[in-house]
Amino acid sequence: MSLDSRRRDERFLAELDLVLSDLSGIVIDDKAQAHDLTPRGMRAETRIKLPEKSRVRFALSIDFDEKIRGEAVVVWTSKDQWGWYNSGMKIVRMSWNDSRKLTRYTTLPGYDFVALAKRAAIAAYWVVVVFGLEAALRSGHVRYTLLHLAPILPAVIVLGWSLSALLGRD
Repeated sequence: MSLDSRRRDERFLAELDLVLSDLSGIVIDDKAQAHDLTPRGMRAETRIKLPEKSRVRFALSIDFDEKIRGEAVVVWTSKDQWGWYNSGMKIVRMSWNDSRKLTRYTTLPGYDFVALAKRAAIAAYWVVVVFGLEAALRSGHVRYTLLHLAPILPAVIVLGWSLSALLGRD
């Protein structure tokens, strides 16, 4: 069976910094590069030969301060013409959050429906607040309405602030 027939995901061509360590945490290669990323694996370019079927921990830098961590099994290793080693690695363990980050990083951009829903909820909240205030100011009994709303307004403001803080998190 060829490698292409086993591959389920499209490769994301990248050149990302990669730190490899053994399972006890000792760094094996801190200058490795990750290429051909998928949510299930990657090709690692290393200075040392990684034995096939060995298990390694990795820290993949996708942004300046953001890393994806996990464990992988080395599926194959070969030496290139410049003396570096290329290893195909299958990801076998990763946190749900890091898996989500890797999937988001390696897939084509599309609509982020969760972020869109958060923004829509915040917009709907503020539309209700603005129309409520507008209706209160329009009535002939503005003082009476504001006097009765005075105990409620701080709660509404705190609720709006906490809702926007809660929905603003990723």
